Amino acid sequence: MKWFVLIFALITAPVVAAPKAETVAAYRAIAAQDARLAVIGHRLANANAAFCSHKMGHNPGWVLHDIAQYPDADAAKSAFGFTQPVEVASVVAGGDAETQGVKAGDGLIRIGNRDVASFTLSKKPSVERLETVRKFLDDVWGPSDLAPLRVKRGTETRELLFQLKPVCASYFWVDASNKIEGGADGDRVRITSALIDFVGSDDELAAVAAHELAHNLLGHPTGSAETRKSKSITATELEADRLSVWLLTNAGYDPQGALQFWQRCGPKSCVGLFRYPGWKKRMATIKAEMDVIAKTLAQNGRRDPPLLSAFRKAQ
Repeated sequence: MKWFVLIFALITAPVVAAPKAETVAAYRAIAAQDARLAVIGHRLANANAAFCSHKMGHNPGWVLHDIAQYPDADAAKSAFGFTQPVEVASVVAGGDAETQGVKAGDGLIRIGNRDVASFTLSKKPSVERLETVRKFLDDVWGPSDLAPLRVKRGTETRELLFQLKPVCASYFWVDASNKIEGGADGDRVRITSALIDFVGSDDELAAVAAHELAHNLLGHPTGSAETRKSKSITATELEADRLSVWLLTNAGYDPQGALQFWQRCGPKSCVGLFRYPGWKKRMATIKAEMDVIAKTLAQNGRRDPPLLSAFRKAQ
């Protein structure tokens, strides 16, 4: 969880304006949003894995958090327990973590041959250690589908060996911001807490997450300078809209959720750059793509998105 905006607000606000009970409630609210987004992101990444050229083999279906990321450590302990510095905040039903018996509140003790306690911090509050843990997990779990891990629950320590399935690459995280927006940087999908509060259903939230995932899978944020110059914001946004409908359909979400989102959000221009190239054009593009999907034969219940097929061939 990257709670930069929330952290800043809590640091700068007067103590009297943020009593501990309110802080605990705020921490728990964001954690609940993170869990909701993790379920949607995991489902999208797994369902479309066969068609992604950019995969990662280390998404066990969990959300991690670090007590050091919270300005008020006492409030964090009240909210979540925290018997270890880095713990599992939530697990996705049916994910590899749940299959291994991992539960929310389990502390990470050792990853491969490295103790989590050895990851140091240069400042607090900070997500520095959490980022180090994530990168180390990438290294440990990247070369092999066997991922050793030691976790602790109460007084019990367990040695786990994950067998991870490759999925479409992207980390999904909640940005505790009061702006209704989302973003993608090639490696992550960012959705603000205000946007999660705004959406009317999981289908709508999945549509937003799928749109940002589509940017990453098509290499929009990380493509060459020439590639980025050759495509306007309008072109990349419409490509992401088109691909998102396929990602949603393959994951079992109702693509009508994308239309419902734009019907409510578009007239208000409520999502920053999302307002380009215009919500009416975006809805027309999405509807046209839904027609194409309806005429496309599914293989094993899923359809290969033409945009991803072309992207794979170009690699």
